[in-house]
Amino acid sequence: MLIDFVLGAEGGRVTVRRESGERGCHGQGWRAEHALLHRLKVALNKVGFGLVKKRAQKDGHLYGAEGTPYLRASTSVLTHPHIYIWDPAYAIRNAAEDYNGGEAVVFLVSGDIWEGVSQPHWWRLIGELCEAAGILCDTSAAEAAAAQSL
Repeated sequence: MLIDFVLGAEGGRVTVRRESGERGCHGQGWRAEHALLHRLKVALNKVGFGLVKKRAQKDGHLYGAEGTPYLRASTSVLTHPHIYIWDPAYAIRNAAEDYNGGEAVVFLVSGDIWEGVSQPHWWRLIGELCEAAGILCDTSAAEAAAAQSL
């Protein structure tokens, strides 16, 4: 799985693509979507993101259809970036079908999500994790916003 981030001060996006020869995400409907997000979670957790995969309505942190999967920071570890990752077009198309077809899939990222836990530069944590793992991460928009606020 090829992964890259583009982050601003408030949020951004993560794009995933299949590598040649990589297996697709099997299953129909939400099952395939869950499989895709599971792969993304595993890849990002290997480098220290501390994510868990949840269903929107069951978890209560994000609105969506009952089966809508998303990733969020684990509440048990407070050293990783506090983020949500979700598919903004879940009601229009199945991201796993696009991924299986070789297309790039874009998920949205929201940062600094836990109230009471200050992480004003969550995007820097993502940038550091990505740099260590060789994942592309453009934080220039976030850096520009931080420089303007000084």
